[in-house]
Amino acid sequence: MSSKFTDFNLDIDSYAAFDATSLRDLIINRLNNQNIFTDQVFQGSNLSSVIDIIAYSYHVLLFYLNKTSSESMFSDAVVYENMNRIVKLLNYSPVGYRTSTCVFGCETNIASGFYTIPRYSFVDADGIIFSTREDIPFDARDNKVIVTDESKYILYQGKYTEFPDYTAIGEAFENVTISVNNNVLIDHHSIDVYVRSAQTGQYSQWKQTDSLFMEPSDSSAYELRLNENYRYELKFGNNINGKQLQQGDVVSIYYIVSDADSGIIGPGKLNDRNLSLYTTNKFSQIKSDIKQPQTNYLTLENAQQITLNNEVTSSDPQQYETVESIRQNAPGYFAHQNRLVTTDDFENYIKTNYNNIITDVSVVNNTSYINNHLKYLDQDLSLSNPLLESRVLANHVNFASTETHNNIYLYVVPRLETKKSVTKQTNFLSLAQKQSIREGLENNKSLGIEPVFIDPVYMAIDLSVATTDNERTAANLHVIRNPSIPRDTKQLQLEITDVLLSYFKHSNTKLGQTVNVSQIYNDMLNISGVENIYTSYGDTRVNGLSFALWNPVYETDFSIYNQNFSLSHFKFPFLYNIEQLASRVIVDAV
Repeated sequence: MSSKFTDFNLDIDSYAAFDATSLRDLIINRLNNQNIFTDQVFQGSNLSSVIDIIAYSYHVLLFYLNKTSSESMFSDAVVYENMNRIVKLLNYSPVGYRTSTCVFGCETNIASGFYTIPRYSFVDADGIIFSTREDIPFDARDNKVIVTDESKYILYQGKYTEFPDYTAIGEAFENVTISVNNNVLIDHHSIDVYVRSAQTGQYSQWKQTDSLFMEPSDSSAYELRLNENYRYELKFGNNINGKQLQQGDVVSIYYIVSDADSGIIGPGKLNDRNLSLYTTNKFSQIKSDIKQPQTNYLTLENAQQITLNNEVTSSDPQQYETVESIRQNAPGYFAHQNRLVTTDDFENYIKTNYNNIITDVSVVNNTSYINNHLKYLDQDLSLSNPLLESRVLANHVNFASTETHNNIYLYVVPRLETKKSVTKQTNFLSLAQKQSIREGLENNKSLGIEPVFIDPVYMAIDLSVATTDNERTAANLHVIRNPSIPRDTKQLQLEITDVLLSYFKHSNTKLGQTVNVSQIYNDMLNISGVENIYTSYGDTRVNGLSFALWNPVYETDFSIYNQNFSLSHFKFPFLYNIEQLASRVIVDAV
């Protein structure tokens, strides 16, 4: 078959090369050659106007064809709006904005006893507000210290906001959209829904579910989804899959509005700040209706006697899930369908449902655990009994059953970074957080699989060079400056330091990752004014970058690398002693 159209003498795919102007010219030329019509050559004539309409309509249709030919495909879509709509077919809900969080402690001089800090209580630190997301029970003893699980209950940056009430019309699968300005950053995990029954006049809290089709007919549940316009949609049931809203029911929605990066605080920012209670007329009624009989809420007077403190910096906020992140996570979610069978299923489920408290997770079976982690403890660290190592023993006591062949092992790195000193990374999930994740897994995992939490091994990384006695050295990083490019020495030093800090940032590092020394080196060379780089200690000099990697708890695990290297699945890297890092970056002239 010929590749030409006989009548028009055009390639079969030439339509893709036309725009409005070229198509208009083609039509005019065709009419001129036929010598039937003449008005086409006169701009403003009726025929010329019709030709323009046809040509520009074709141009619009061609644009639509070019966009949808790729944007309709999951593997090719690059526009968030299109990707969001595609994964809606998979029942996948993209993750929204996540605000900064902070671990806190409390002190008080109220009378000893059991109390509860009401949800949405907040502390104001010079205009930066952090709020509680749930009721926090505590035991005040000796009129001083609040005893609570400080690792389970954390503060979320921002203050809770009441969305205008929605009155239900009583239809099946009724939808409510939280319509706010695009510059309002709603924390993805802070949305709470309360419904006031038109029959009883009482409020009840409704729970969020992954899928209404998994809920019984009397379940007070709703689906939450971030749509293609970055607005949240709430979908209620139909009395078959989840309870249906009745006509006249009032839906009240609360959520945290984040201050983005300006809401990050440093250590001690909350020290000696008083706790304030969230009070509105509507919320006071809600709190009264949902209060459990044994709950003893703090009063306004008692709350003023509670002061807070924070020893560590708050975490960085997390942006909306990107197109590439959706492309990576959605297939895994669709594959497991909330039924956890493989290790990939467990990883995907935990990352999707607990991303507000974790930064990374690695899941392995019993064989991998024995052949890797236990082998590391036995052979590399020479422990006489690996199962009695403190972190391993603590987790096995709390989570392992008598049988081990059906265990899977979960290595989870919390989102918040905690250091008790410059030498050791000590941030582990609390027992309550682990138990919360385990309870979530329990209803979805296959029968016979037993999840056991194992704390990651934190590996310190620092600039260092190999010495004859094989000791760890705190080496300097020398930057050779290009004399033809004027740069401030101090600024150059800070930019070099920032490359290291950014690469090994807690939220950027992963369990078992490959440390790309070449990339770090190239990023430094790409800084304007940098001619070359070398690492040195005393008379020992190594061209480029040289790092020491070691276990700060068992320092027999120690290595030097000046090229790319990979960590085991249970190891997580952190940059050692960052407070003194900038002082060890030395800028030299050529």
